[in-house]
Amino acid sequence: MIRMNDGLEVSPAVTNTDDIGAYMLEQLQAGDYVLRISSPGFRTYEIALYLPSDFECKIATHLKKE
Repeated sequence: MIRMNDGLEVSPAVTNTDDIGAYMLEQLQAGDYVLRISSPGFRTYEIALYLPSDFECKIATHLKKE
């Protein structure tokens, strides 16, 4: 569980990539999120975003080697 600034505890949504690095997180509630992508040997990528309801978001990233 993660404790948010407002005291609310939430479970992180976690997923893995497929063979080509694609991933999907489904059925997230509308709201503010922090997307964090990590892989051994690479710098962690992190971005804050807001998801409105009924929204499909596609994000392309390239991780940099450490």
